[in-house]
Amino acid sequence: MSAVADPQNPAVANRSLWATELTLLEQAPLPRDQFQYEAHRPGTFNQIPEIELYMGYGAGLCSGKDIALVPIKEVSGAPLYTDYTDPIVVPGKAAGDALYFTYLTMRTFKNTFNRYSYDNSGATARVVVDAENAWRDNGEFVIPDFPKDYAQTWSAVFYKKSARSYSFSACLDVVAHEWGHGAVETAANFPYSGVGAQLHEGFADFFGHSIERLNQPVGSGAEKADWKLAEDNGVIWRRVDVDDGTGGATYHKDDDPGVTEAHARGNMLAVAFRLLADSGQNPVCSRLPNLSGCSTTVPGQGLYKASKIFYSMLLYSTSSTAWEDLPDLGKLAAYRLFNTCKSDGGHAGIEQGAVINAFQAIGYQPSDPLDITCP
Repeated sequence: MSAVADPQNPAVANRSLWATELTLLEQAPLPRDQFQYEAHRPGTFNQIPEIELYMGYGAGLCSGKDIALVPIKEVSGAPLYTDYTDPIVVPGKAAGDALYFTYLTMRTFKNTFNRYSYDNSGATARVVVDAENAWRDNGEFVIPDFPKDYAQTWSAVFYKKSARSYSFSACLDVVAHEWGHGAVETAANFPYSGVGAQLHEGFADFFGHSIERLNQPVGSGAEKADWKLAEDNGVIWRRVDVDDGTGGATYHKDDDPGVTEAHARGNMLAVAFRLLADSGQNPVCSRLPNLSGCSTTVPGQGLYKASKIFYSMLLYSTSSTAWEDLPDLGKLAAYRLFNTCKSDGGHAGIEQGAVINAFQAIGYQPSDPLDITCP
C-alpha cells in the first residue's frame, strides 16, 4: 500500500512510498502498538528486489522481533513516515529516506547496469536504521564475515548521532555507495586490505556518484547531483571536481603517495570517472602541475557511457586486480561495449582513447598504448 513519507530535509517535498500493513499478531508484542505498518517494498521478479528496513536495536536482523522496522502509523487516516518518540526515538524520516534511496539504487542497478539487486541474483535489500545507541554519523555495508551487533547478514546500515541533523540515509550518493560495496563484494571480491580495499572504496564511490547523477538534477542544494559525496548530510566526505583537501582524499597516484588509507586513495578512481563522464583535467594539476598526466585533457564521453565502462571494468576485475590493471580493463570494456565491428568496422577508438586519457590523468598507463581493434 501507499504511505506518505516526510523526508528528513525540510526543503524536500513529501513523497509517496510503500508500506505493508502489520497483522494483529505482529502488532501484539510491540511496545509501540500504535504502529500499524512497516517500512517495506515487495520485490518485482527479475527487476527490483524486496526491500526491508530494520531497527538497529535488535529487531529482525538480530535477536528479538522478526519483523521489519515499523515507524509508520496512521495520521489523519493515512499511513505516514515521520518521527515519533514513544518510547524511544524512531527515525521514521530516516527510514523513509532509506527506503526511497535504496529503491532508486536498485532500480538503477537494473536499468543501467542490468544488475538484479546488489548481488545480481535478486537478494533482499535489507537496510538497518540505527535508532538506538548510534555511536557515530556514518553508513556501512555489513557482510556475514564481519557481523555486527545490529546486523548479522548482508545489509546497508546508517547511523545518526544526536549531534547531526540527518542520518546519512538522507544522501542518495551514500546509500548508493554502501549498496555499491555489495555489488563490488559479489562481483570482484576484492580483499578489504591494501589495494583491494582502495579499489573497494573507489568502485563504491563510482556507484555513489553515478547513481546520484542518473537520478537527480544537476545543481546545488537538497537532493541535487554534484561531484561531492554526502553533501546532503551537511558534510562532504570526498569530492572530485575541486582539489580542496576535503577529507584528505588523493587525486593522483603521486599525490601524497604516503597516504594509503582506502577511502582517501580510492578517490582517484572517482576522479577518473568524472573526467571520463564530463571531460577536463585532473583538478590536482592546479596544485601539483608537474605530475604525469597534467597535460592531458580527457574528452568526456557522457555519464551513460562512462558508467557502463566503469561497471564493466568491475565485472572484469578479480580479487588480484591492481590499479595498474585498470587502464587495460577500461580499454577492453570500451571496445566490447561500443565497437561496431560487425556493421562498419568501428573499434570504439574514441571511447578507448578517452579511457586511456582518464587513467593517464591519475598517473596510470595501459600496458599497450594501442587500441584494441576489430578482428
